[in-house]
Amino acid sequence: MRRVPRVAGTPAAACARGVLESRPLVHAIVLITAEPARITALASDIADLEGVSAAYSVAGDEDIVVVVRVSDHESLADLVTGSIAAQPGVLRTRTLIAFRVYSQADLESI
Repeated sequence: MRRVPRVAGTPAAACARGVLESRPLVHAIVLITAEPARITALASDIADLEGVSAAYSVAGDEDIVVVVRVSDHESLADLVTGSIAAQPGVLRTRTLIAFRVYSQADLESI
């Protein structure tokens, strides 16, 4: 069976039929470097922001990884620069914007 690449925010069934959803989502991953003493509180606070699907504390070069799903790039810019980067204890952010989703998971239910 051939896998059909999914456009970010588009249901799998719609991609299989070649039909695009009328309101695709912008999916992004935000990598955060934070003050060590603030990691737990930051991850919790950021997870509560509208547009944030999940926030993870992680090992490695970054301290927190945030999964974001918003309606458009303007909303992404507002969320990252106005809400996430403005949090006390955030030292640096890097944002990765998804072009397509290749996950087996059904993102419609999220």
